[in-house]
Amino acid sequence: MKISLTILLVIVLQQVSLCQTRLVILGTVHEPTKKFTADSVTNILNQVNPDLILLESDSSFFTNSFAFKIDSKTNGIIGMKKYILEFPTPLRPYDIEERNQYYSKTNYFERERKSYQKLRSIKNQLTREQKDAYKSLTQLSKELNKIGQKSPSEINQQVVYDKVEERQRAKYRGVNEIFEQRQELEKYRDFYKEMGDFWDKRNKAMSQNIIMYLKKDEFRNKIVVVITGFYHKYYLLNELKPRQNELNFTIKEFYELK
Repeated sequence: MKISLTILLVIVLQQVSLCQTRLVILGTVHEPTKKFTADSVTNILNQVNPDLILLESDSSFFTNSFAFKIDSKTNGIIGMKKYILEFPTPLRPYDIEERNQYYSKTNYFERERKSYQKLRSIKNQLTREQKDAYKSLTQLSKELNKIGQKSPSEINQQVVYDKVEERQRAKYRGVNEIFEQRQELEKYRDFYKEMGDFWDKRNKAMSQNIIMYLKKDEFRNKIVVVITGFYHKYYLLNELKPRQNELNFTIKEFYELK
């Protein structure tokens, strides 16, 4: 009798699992490395066999019929294109709207570069606490640069998500305090805070867009793959994990779906 009940429970659990949407968030590196290339993405998609692929792009990257129209050279996009040539799969954008327009309008990356250049120029004048905050960011950045050279399965691990979250906290909180406190950095203060605000705004928008697709009847009880730069993955997990029961989906790593 106990054996029969056990078998019945296993069958019930399997049926429940099959009636859930499975969400795979694939953390990638945008540029090819020895261990992570566009073919890595293609191979993972072949393994997972998704019903929907969500791309780290906004609607401007797509035609009205959701065909991808931008000639992007990132691992995720090249790998996706190779996959859908053989296995046509619905594609959708999930990034914040007008992302690239915002970067262009604000001269974002040049101003970020100049902000850090100025910070480095005064690093010897910082207080001990400020030096510790700056050192934390630089050390974590170096560690993550090394992690970015690893394989997809090594990058898509909880220890990495925790490390990225720690690094982003050091960047947008710890180092932000240096910009708030130092007169020498006054010129860059507002923009540095804006960078942190946009990081939050963008990732929250990405999460809400993913949820929007999960709610659509056409994608319920399917396998949905989100392709994202691995720095975003911790934030998406933090936003999406609490919604699993409510929206009847489960988050899986790509190597858990074999």
